[in-house]
Amino acid sequence: MGFETTEDFSNWTILNNNGDARQWEFTGTNVNTGAQSLRIRNTNNVADDWLFSPCTYFEAGETYVVDFSYRARVAGFAENMAVRLTSATNATSTVSTINSYNNFTNTTYSNESLTFTVATSGTYYVAFHSFSAASRRGMHLDDIRIYNQKTFWIGNSAVWTDDANWTNGQP
Repeated sequence: MGFETTEDFSNWTILNNNGDARQWEFTGTNVNTGAQSLRIRNTNNVADDWLFSPCTYFEAGETYVVDFSYRARVAGFAENMAVRLTSATNATSTVSTINSYNNFTNTTYSNESLTFTVATSGTYYVAFHSFSAASRRGMHLDDIRIYNQKTFWIGNSAVWTDDANWTNGQP
């Protein structure tokens, strides 16, 4: 998901858990690739904003990958973000934390590739949780991909041979 206007964002979920005036939003500034990225701008409140991927069936024993790029909006303002595996699109459904990024200040994109497994087969979400201190400036996300490390299956379509299901074309 590069957050481009040609991509379908309808199965992603944004949660403004702290109820302030700021939440994840599309922007044409500070993109990694393409014309858009997603950003969160902080206010005087502590950030508690979530971005949930579409629900995906993950099988126990398989290794999955989440690739993404992130950056701070403004130099000198430390930001916090965690990548979490959740069972629902709410702030209390965290199954595990895949990785946490505390006090990052990079204003050029950092490209990440994280692997994870699930203990129990089932439907999950990959969530990006912004939890920065109050009065920070926010962060950007771009180029999110979630797939099975062995088969490259990403499950975007019910049709097995649909190119949208594969990170490297049809099987």
